[in-house]
Amino acid sequence: MHIVIAFLRKLTGLLILIVAGTIPGNALIQTDQQGNKAPSQEKKSDEKKPEANVKGGIEILSDTMGVDFDPYMKRLRYRIQNHWDALIPPVALPPVNKSGTVTIEFAITRDGAIRGMKLINSSGSVALDQAAWHGITEAVPLPTLPLEFKGDYLRLRCNFVYNPPTKQPGSKQETKQETKK
Repeated sequence: MHIVIAFLRKLTGLLILIVAGTIPGNALIQTDQQGNKAPSQEKKSDEKKPEANVKGGIEILSDTMGVDFDPYMKRLRYRIQNHWDALIPPVALPPVNKSGTVTIEFAITRDGAIRGMKLINSSGSVALDQAAWHGITEAVPLPTLPLEFKGDYLRLRCNFVYNPPTKQPGSKQETKQETKK
C-alpha cells in the first residue's frame, strides 16, 4: 500500500516548474523573512524584450553574468522536487486530484540560503500553497552558487503545478485540428 501511495504521489504530483513570464522580476518589492530588502541584481532594464533564462524548468530572473547554470539548476530542481514530493497533500492525490498552480519567487544567496521569498500566485488552496512553499524551505540549505558567478544572489521564479490538465483523445480541440488538416 505504501508503494502504491508513493507511486501515486510521484505520478499525480510530478513537479512541473514552468516559466511564469507574466510578472517581471523587477516589478516586485522583495524582502526576506526578517524584513530586509533584497539588493537589486535583476537583469538590465534596458533590454527591449527580456529573454527568459530557463534552466531545468525554473526561470532565472537575475543576470547570470555569462555563467552556465545548467548543472546547478539540475541539482536545485532535483533537491526541491524531492522535498516537495514528500509534502504533496492528500487533496492532490486520487480520488480528489485537486489541481492548481503555485508561483513562488525567491533569491538564493552564495551560501545556499533563501532571501526575499514571496508567493506570487496562489493555487486557491492553502494545502497546495503550503506544500510548494515548504518544498523550497525544507530543501535549505540549497546548493551553493557556482564559484565563477560573481553576483551576491540568484533570483528565481518557480511554478508548482498540481495535476495539470491532459489532452483527452477525441476532444473537441483535437477534432478541430484534425479537420483543418
